[in-house]
Amino acid sequence: LVKEKGISQVAGIDSKELIDIIFPLGPVSNWRGASPPSRDLSKREEFLERLIYYEDKQFLPLILEHVQPDSDNTKLDLFLKSFDKNETVDMLFDFALEKAPEACARNAIMRALAIEPKTYERIKDMTKMRTGKERTERKKAVNARLMFIEIFATKATAKDLPYIQELMKKDRSPRVKRKFAELIMKINT
Repeated sequence: LVKEKGISQVAGIDSKELIDIIFPLGPVSNWRGASPPSRDLSKREEFLERLIYYEDKQFLPLILEHVQPDSDNTKLDLFLKSFDKNETVDMLFDFALEKAPEACARNAIMRALAIEPKTYERIKDMTKMRTGKERTERKKAVNARLMFIEIFATKATAKDLPYIQELMKKDRSPRVKRKFAELIMKINT
């Protein structure tokens, strides 16, 4: 049904129910109060391959949340490349910004970089300072930026040094300054 009609056309199943169907909870706790049930991820690869097989873009956030970060999943890469490149990169960035700094967000950005190498400039732009008004917003923004800086560091070269030094001067976050300093030292060695 999902393959023929698409997930949006399947009535009566919300995303939580869908996750319960695809990644069922483990055995129920015993009468002695053992730990609560957790997701049975032993068949994770099989479930994810099934989702990829449906070729529906709406499954992408769910797939990215459960695929191992930096895993070499050629089926997922082929699945991503089957869509419009720009649209897919935008979707991966939106997902990453929503989930940052979780592993699935980093995974999404690394996939975007694999699909479109020009994404590097967009990643570079995400390292710039963005602050929120409330403390929690600022903390989330710093955590997201740190994730983007780590990804940027994988491709940074000596010609990026002036850009990095300029960002480091303007930044107010000690954690970000430290990360930029580490990046500068890594490039200089």
